[in-house]
Amino acid sequence: MIYEKTFLDDDNKEVFMEAYVPNHSEEMLKGMQRPAVLICPGGAYSVIAETEGEPVALKFMSMGYNAFVLHYSVNTVFPKPMEDIKSAFDEIIKNADRWHTDKGKIILCGFSAGAHNACMYSVYWKKYNMPKPFALILGYPLADFEERFEDRTDRTCEKALLGTETPDAAALEEVSAISNANADMPPVFIWTTAMDEMVPCSNSLKLALKLSENRVPFELHIFERGYHALSCADESSAVVNGQVKPEISMWTELCHTWLKRNAGIKFEPHI
Repeated sequence: MIYEKTFLDDDNKEVFMEAYVPNHSEEMLKGMQRPAVLICPGGAYSVIAETEGEPVALKFMSMGYNAFVLHYSVNTVFPKPMEDIKSAFDEIIKNADRWHTDKGKIILCGFSAGAHNACMYSVYWKKYNMPKPFALILGYPLADFEERFEDRTDRTCEKALLGTETPDAAALEEVSAISNANADMPPVFIWTTAMDEMVPCSNSLKLALKLSENRVPFELHIFERGYHALSCADESSAVVNGQVKPEISMWTELCHTWLKRNAGIKFEPHI
């Protein structure tokens, strides 16, 4: 395996991308270019959650993808965290031949606040003239900042992303994926749990409805039991035993099947 760390911001060494790329082999898959998954861990825009980085990357790499983990800007106002995704896309595209990556099949994946960042990128890619993701994977996404602001007293995300604990309505609407979902978004795979109290599953349900209204292909899985921030939901990412959920860990295989079926990922080698 090739592991490389690339810094993406000359002014902030905390912004970087980690590459997890299988060694190139003419024997394995006949040396074909692989699709890539760019992963945005969560962390309430205040930290980068390690449990949603490398374990997820290794999981996707085991299924045949090149994987990249983005440590985007935290405690920095919008749109800077989203712009870091563009920098990561540019780096993957620039090194596509060296990493044997299919630059036309870069999939964006995020969890919680990282899913919000990934979703914002997928909402605004055209407006900001950024590369379009081939597909979007969202784990327990924070998709509705407007509802969150009304329902929660914890303002960590608002302070970190918008620079204030009391943002106005226009600022909240700008960073609400549900308010800005549109027909230019890529196909979306969403998973969450019905028990999640940190980011209620209503975020995923309302986002799915907006995707449907805009005729964006999507698949939604809501698992009955399980709390927030489960990541892979197995021993690779668990911090406590309660985060090992075999019935939820299957989301990675469900997602892999969805990508192959609906997003056009094919692993047959070129002849």
